[in-house]
Amino acid sequence: MLTPTKVIRHIDGMLGVTHQVLEISKEEILDIIREETLPTFSKYFPHYAEVIVTPDKDKHGAEEMYFLDTDYDILSVSKVILSYGNTGNGAYNSGLLSRSPLDRQAASNASSMMMQPVTHQFHPPSLIEIFPKKSLVSKFTVQIKAVHPDHFSTIPISLKDQFYELAICDVRKFLYPIRFRFNNIETLYGSIELFMNKLEGAEDDRKDILETFRQHSHKSANRRKIFIR
Repeated sequence: MLTPTKVIRHIDGMLGVTHQVLEISKEEILDIIREETLPTFSKYFPHYAEVIVTPDKDKHGAEEMYFLDTDYDILSVSKVILSYGNTGNGAYNSGLLSRSPLDRQAASNASSMMMQPVTHQFHPPSLIEIFPKKSLVSKFTVQIKAVHPDHFSTIPISLKDQFYELAICDVRKFLYPIRFRFNNIETLYGSIELFMNKLEGAEDDRKDILETFRQHSHKSANRRKIFIR
């Protein structure tokens, strides 16, 4: 599990902090990661969380608009999961109560044909609109894509290397213009090299990393869906 301490320790090691002093503090490094790395990384590898919506409590205005009550920064909605019979549009068929498997299957097929498809639209930062209007009668679940919290523990271990790679690149990008002003420092004892080679090319490296992320995210099985169970 990732933690802020582990992240800082890794970045310090990759940037050679044991042999030099960085121009920014550890807290400033964490600020860069919170403000730059986390939102970008989450765009391609979001944190998935579920929000329970209660129509009576969470309804927003007169339309089928509902507030997603969560502390996460929501990027988008991945799925809406409805309980069977939650659509309230007359689609429920009493044949589903039959003991005969064939009758139940036939009733389920007929009910599915009569039901209007339920779709949704996300309105940032925290509203979801359900179609058709006047369709929901009980609680339903919304799976959201969110920015990973800044304690980093929700980032999967399988994606640790990708996260570290982007975080180091963002810190390098921040440090480069500061250190570029003092490429070499002349002293009584000669010239001091400022390890510019560790920071150069951060912008191009970041573009390459994001292109790799983009290719990986296209293979994700998590797509915008409605589930009725």
